[in-house]
Amino acid sequence: AWTIEGLYLDLAWVQRQAYGETASTDNLDMIVAECGLERKPAVATVRYARFNIAPPMGTTFSVRGVSDSPYFALTKEAVYSPDEDYEDAPYLGEVTCQTAGTTGNGYSGDLSTVNFVPGLMTAIMLGIVTVGEDVETDSSLRERYKLAVGAVQFGGNIASYKNFMLSQSG
Repeated sequence: AWTIEGLYLDLAWVQRQAYGETASTDNLDMIVAECGLERKPAVATVRYARFNIAPPMGTTFSVRGVSDSPYFALTKEAVYSPDEDYEDAPYLGEVTCQTAGTTGNGYSGDLSTVNFVPGLMTAIMLGIVTVGEDVETDSSLRERYKLAVGAVQFGGNIASYKNFMLSQSG
């Protein structure tokens, strides 16, 4: 009887995973793929950074004084762009968090290089260029699925426009 009860529980789980309203994670991904939707992936944070020299592309940094800081890599070449607020750091570049998701959104301040860069004395992480986002949740994907399945889309009507805009990052 105990084995049969386990079988019924497994069957109930299989049945819940067969519908968009109750499916989760991988099973939900497969269901929404049938109507052309995909789960939005995580997006890495991109931030502005100022330096006293132009460090080489790919230079890796961590936030100074933060033991669990994620790593940031220089992904857009630092160019000379003086600013009176940052007289000792006239080079402006972009650093990207190496961990995708919202992890890099909360950090700012002085940076330390992971590897030695001759002449680099000042590295400061500033504002956000691209806000990091986590992988789309099941509930958010389920809502997009309901909108896509529940409305007839054609030739740029309102339903088509809504689905297009909801599929965009941010």
